[in-house]
Amino acid sequence: MLNWTQSALLQFLKERDAEYYGKVLELHRRVTDWLTHIPATFPHYTKHTIDHSERIIFALSHMLFSDHGPVVAFSGVETYILICSALLHDAGMVASEADKSAILGSDDWRHWIEGPAPMSRWLEIQGLRDQAQSSGDPGLHFAADVQTRYLLAEFIRRRHHTRAGTFIKQHNLALAGLAFDDPVLQNTISDVCVGHGLDRRELRDNYRYPPRREIRHEHANVRFLAILLRIGDLLDMTSDRACPLLLSAACPLSADSLAHWSQYSAIRHFLIAPDEIQITAECNTQDEHRLLADWCKWIADEVADSHASMAGAPRHGNWVAPRATLDGSAPSITIRPSSAATYEPHSWEFNLDTDAIFSRLIYDVHENDLAFVRELIQNALDATRCELYAKLGSLGIPTPDNPALAPAEIREALRLSVGVRTITVHNSLAGTTEEIDELWVEDRGIGMDRDVIQNYLLQIGRSYYTTPEFRRKYPFSPTSQFGVGFLSVFCDSDHVTVETQAREISQGLRLTLTGPRQYILTERIHRRGCGSTITVRLKHRLPKDRLADYVRSICRRVEFPIDVEDFGIHYTVSPESAKEFTWKVEDVNSAGSWFRSRHSPSRPSAQLENSMCWHTLALRERLGPS
Repeated sequence: MLNWTQSALLQFLKERDAEYYGKVLELHRRVTDWLTHIPATFPHYTKHTIDHSERIIFALSHMLFSDHGPVVAFSGVETYILICSALLHDAGMVASEADKSAILGSDDWRHWIEGPAPMSRWLEIQGLRDQAQSSGDPGLHFAADVQTRYLLAEFIRRRHHTRAGTFIKQHNLALAGLAFDDPVLQNTISDVCVGHGLDRRELRDNYRYPPRREIRHEHANVRFLAILLRIGDLLDMTSDRACPLLLSAACPLSADSLAHWSQYSAIRHFLIAPDEIQITAECNTQDEHRLLADWCKWIADEVADSHASMAGAPRHGNWVAPRATLDGSAPSITIRPSSAATYEPHSWEFNLDTDAIFSRLIYDVHENDLAFVRELIQNALDATRCELYAKLGSLGIPTPDNPALAPAEIREALRLSVGVRTITVHNSLAGTTEEIDELWVEDRGIGMDRDVIQNYLLQIGRSYYTTPEFRRKYPFSPTSQFGVGFLSVFCDSDHVTVETQAREISQGLRLTLTGPRQYILTERIHRRGCGSTITVRLKHRLPKDRLADYVRSICRRVEFPIDVEDFGIHYTVSPESAKEFTWKVEDVNSAGSWFRSRHSPSRPSAQLENSMCWHTLALRERLGPS
């Protein structure tokens, strides 16, 4: 690897100010020793040393210097602050044992673990300790300690940018007196380091990140320096560094996805220049594509935002950020499948129908934690009803106004399946395996093709079942609100798989969703017959019989059998028939006369519980004397 002192940024500082250059070399030695302590808190993360800081300095050098010299008229103090910030921005990842003990007793920690995700993990840790206490098993105590350290590491990671700022202010002497006893210089370096973890809009604070500040008799654009550090940080895309350590409150990516980065070598071309950032990657898997596309979009967004943040700046306002785009006729960044890949990238994305979303949020609040199961079953039932009518038509059987009146043997063949099981998942971030509950809903309905997925599944607030096309083809009233109800799965999951195959199409599709993302990746699959399977990895464990009891309670009146599997125990919810609700009643006004109650299935309504209920007509038939 090239010597970092040969970078254009260091050479520029050496020529511009020998005192700053000497101080940077001394600081580099101190920081190198300091960063070696990171594994004590983060042993489960990949390598994160001074090499990362050096690569940031090289990336900034390529972005800010052409063959003819710097593209920006930097002052000596600006160059010094930028290099110091690159060296120190991750210093907050180091935590002594005393620091960790203090964190565990702090109000900040207590408030943080009250959040949904940390609280879930914290309760699991307490459960391990309770089991250890009752069983006397020291292994459980050890497991609880390990998981506590992982949770503590997550807490520190999310705050490492602010910890770095505090560290710089508290350890000026230990950091080789980097501030030259100038509090303005010290605070500026601290703020630039903190800025790499903030929401980018916070950099527009004119007090903390002014576009012009006098420091040691030179001017500095503090906002510009913070922007450059953020972009340089992202441009270090090497496999031994791209791990969850760099993440902060500003990061749009999930920590567990980044744990896979070291497995990938998809980048085929990489160039950083003052005019353009060029990246070409060929990916083998969905996860690899998603991670790189998200990361590169983050780079592009940061570069694009820099134009707005620097607009009208009295210093360096004429700087033109390098072009970094994923869209358009000639994108500078291209992420595509490799020749061996089986997935397909699409520009499909979720869209919001604002009126429908507000209506649902205000008037259709889900009443319990399994409400999303009802939504999935409603969708499955409507797709199955459509398939029922298609089958009846192909067999030449007259189609009834209500699906419940179709022949029982055909409805029997279109039974649904709902279940929950426990699976083991490898956690690459922690290097451990964990058991989670996975719930699925499967139907033999009409399935979905690409048009339905793009135009309805992903169009929030828009439903195929409300279109003129549906009303022309099918006589029944649907129960589901597809596109809005489907989103409810993300209330209790961040990993949802949709496998579907439409009628008369030879290949099916598999979609893996980790939330309402900006794009969806698909894989081609072969499925036995048309229909759909929705598989949901739950964030919380489900008690035994909870799913079976819930399905039985909401599906008593549906017209198709539903097979339920609750952790290996099988049940069947059978449809009710009209015979169960027919009886004779005596006519008290006429001796020896009787009435027979006549019943008719109601049309499916918006609620699953009423999707097929039998009710008595107001008119009764007089049978006469018996």
